[in-house]
Amino acid sequence: PHVNMGSIYKQFNSYDKALEHFNKAIAINPDVPEAYNNRGSVYYHTAKYQAAVADYTRAIRLRPTYARAYYNRAIGYLPLQEFKLALRDAQQAQALGYPVPPDFIERVKISIANDY
Repeated sequence: PHVNMGSIYKQFNSYDKALEHFNKAIAINPDVPEAYNNRGSVYYHTAKYQAAVADYTRAIRLRPTYARAYYNRAIGYLPLQEFKLALRDAQQAQALGYPVPPDFIERVKISIANDY
Protein backbone atom coordinates (compact mmCIF):
# COMPACT_ATOMS: atom_id res chain seq x y z
CA PRO A 1 0.00 0.00 0.00
CA HIS A 2 2.86 2.46 0.66
CA VAL A 3 4.23 2.12 -2.89
CA ASN A 4 0.76 2.88 -4.25
CA MET A 5 0.25 5.85 -1.93
CA GLY A 6 3.70 7.18 -2.76
CA SER A 7 2.90 6.93 -6.46
CA ILE A 8 -0.31 8.90 -6.00
CA TYR A 9 1.48 11.66 -4.09
CA LYS A 10 4.22 11.70 -6.73
CA GLN A 11 1.65 12.22 -9.48
CA PHE A 12 0.44 15.33 -7.67
CA ASN A 13 4.00 16.59 -7.10
CA SER A 14 3.69 16.09 -3.34
CA TYR A 15 7.25 14.85 -3.17
CA ASP A 16 7.68 15.01 0.62
CA LYS A 17 4.64 12.79 1.15
CA ALA A 18 5.65 10.50 -1.70
CA LEU A 19 9.13 10.12 -0.24
CA GLU A 20 7.66 9.31 3.16
CA HIS A 21 5.59 6.47 1.71
CA PHE A 22 8.39 5.07 -0.43
CA ASN A 23 10.71 5.09 2.59
CA LYS A 24 8.08 3.20 4.61
CA ALA A 25 7.64 0.67 1.79
CA ILE A 26 11.40 0.08 1.67
CA ALA A 27 11.60 -0.25 5.45
CA ILE A 28 8.85 -2.87 5.40
CA ASN A 29 10.26 -4.80 2.45
CA PRO A 30 13.64 -3.73 1.03
CA ASP A 31 13.33 -6.18 -1.88
CA VAL A 32 10.66 -4.35 -3.91
CA PRO A 33 12.32 -2.77 -6.95
CA GLU A 34 9.32 -0.51 -7.71
CA ALA A 35 9.78 1.26 -4.38
CA TYR A 36 13.37 2.16 -5.27
CA ASN A 37 12.50 3.13 -8.83
CA ASN A 38 9.69 5.40 -7.64
CA ARG A 39 11.76 6.91 -4.84
CA GLY A 40 14.49 7.52 -7.40
CA SER A 41 11.98 9.44 -9.47
CA VAL A 42 11.16 11.63 -6.47
CA TYR A 43 14.85 12.27 -5.92
CA TYR A 44 15.26 13.14 -9.59
CA HIS A 45 12.37 15.62 -9.52
CA THR A 46 13.86 17.27 -6.44
CA ALA A 47 17.31 17.57 -8.09
CA LYS A 48 18.95 14.88 -5.93
CA TYR A 49 20.48 13.20 -8.95
CA GLN A 50 23.09 11.05 -7.20
CA ALA A 51 20.42 9.65 -4.87
CA ALA A 52 18.14 9.03 -7.85
CA VAL A 53 20.82 7.09 -9.72
CA ALA A 54 21.59 5.07 -6.57
CA ASP A 55 17.93 4.09 -6.20
CA TYR A 56 17.56 3.18 -9.88
CA THR A 57 20.70 1.06 -9.52
CA ARG A 58 19.22 -0.71 -6.50
CA ALA A 59 16.01 -1.40 -8.45
CA ILE A 60 18.06 -2.86 -11.31
CA ARG A 61 20.06 -5.05 -8.91
CA LEU A 62 16.82 -6.41 -7.52
CA ARG A 63 15.37 -6.97 -11.00
CA PRO A 64 18.01 -7.00 -13.76
CA THR A 65 15.32 -6.95 -16.46
CA TYR A 66 13.61 -3.81 -15.10
CA ALA A 67 13.62 -1.81 -18.34
CA ARG A 68 11.96 1.30 -16.91
CA ALA A 69 14.60 1.56 -14.18
CA TYR A 70 17.33 1.45 -16.84
CA TYR A 71 15.60 4.26 -18.73
CA ASN A 72 15.09 6.29 -15.58
CA ARG A 73 18.74 5.84 -14.65
CA ALA A 74 19.71 6.98 -18.16
CA ILE A 75 17.73 10.17 -17.57
CA GLY A 76 19.27 10.50 -14.10
CA TYR A 77 22.77 10.39 -15.55
CA LEU A 78 22.18 13.40 -17.82
CA PRO A 79 22.38 16.21 -15.22
CA LEU A 80 25.48 14.46 -13.86
CA GLN A 81 26.96 14.68 -17.37
CA GLU A 82 27.52 10.92 -17.45
CA PHE A 83 26.53 10.71 -21.10
CA LYS A 84 28.18 7.37 -21.93
CA LEU A 85 26.43 5.74 -18.98
CA ALA A 86 23.16 7.35 -20.05
CA LEU A 87 23.55 5.94 -23.55
CA ARG A 88 24.40 2.48 -22.23
CA ASP A 89 21.31 2.42 -20.01
CA ALA A 90 19.00 3.83 -22.69
CA GLN A 91 20.16 1.13 -25.09
CA GLN A 92 19.70 -1.54 -22.41
CA ALA A 93 16.19 -0.29 -21.67
CA GLN A 94 15.43 -0.43 -25.39
CA ALA A 95 16.86 -3.95 -25.66
CA LEU A 96 14.56 -5.00 -22.81
CA GLY A 97 11.55 -3.64 -24.70
CA TYR A 98 11.11 -0.19 -23.13
CA PRO A 99 9.88 2.41 -25.65
CA VAL A 100 12.87 4.75 -25.50
CA PRO A 101 12.21 7.76 -27.73
CA PRO A 102 14.64 7.64 -30.67
CA ASP A 103 15.46 11.33 -30.27
CA PHE A 104 16.57 10.66 -26.68
CA ILE A 105 19.32 8.32 -27.85
CA GLU A 106 20.33 10.76 -30.60
CA ARG A 107 20.54 13.67 -28.14
CA VAL A 108 22.71 11.60 -25.80
CA LYS A 109 25.02 10.69 -28.69
CA ILE A 110 25.32 14.39 -29.57
CA SER A 111 26.14 15.17 -25.94
CA ILE A 112 28.87 12.51 -26.00
CA ALA A 113 30.30 13.98 -29.22
CA ASN A 114 30.22 17.52 -27.80
CA ASP A 115 31.87 16.35 -24.59
CA TYR A 116 35.15 15.72 -26.42
